[in-house]
Amino acid sequence: MEGLTAIIDAEDFSVSDLKGLLKCKTLRKLCIHYWSLSSPLVANDVEAMAASWPTLEMLHLLTTNPFTRPHTPLSILTTIAQCMKSTLTDLGLELFADETVQLTTSLEAVGSTTLRHLTIGNSSIVEDGHEPYVANYLASICPHSVEISWRSRSILGIPDGSLDPWNKVGALFKHSCSGARGIAPRNP
Repeated sequence: MEGLTAIIDAEDFSVSDLKGLLKCKTLRKLCIHYWSLSSPLVANDVEAMAASWPTLEMLHLLTTNPFTRPHTPLSILTTIAQCMKSTLTDLGLELFADETVQLTTSLEAVGSTTLRHLTIGNSSIVEDGHEPYVANYLASICPHSVEISWRSRSILGIPDGSLDPWNKVGALFKHSCSGARGIAPRNP
């Protein structure tokens, strides 16, 4: 039996908007594009999704607003890797990397996952110099063959440079993971 695919375009989006969809146990792919997100994705949300959608293969929660700064913490990837590691192959989230120093000093690998593609959208790295921590964190939870991509952000066609730290993360991630395809910029 083939699972359900849900594609949602929303002006303002809240994870609580998914309550009705949580009843659909055959959801395989969920793609939500929003202009603004009212609250960050938290561990309880991920746990509810994993329990409701045991065969979920693709989850994308990405903004259509190029100037939106994400506020879902990078640490949510640990919960996603733990709860959805047996089925999820394609993940797209806007993440806020500010607490990575604490994460990488105590994080242990969460085991093998099926993740093959991670889209980080307009994710930002807050502190200059945190790139090694972000790369090490990603290497600890992502399989070596994962492809990580992000969108280019520009103002009037001129790149604004806010996503440049991901080039550093990409080089460090690729070095950390033998056989990794690394991080590549990608336009939506």
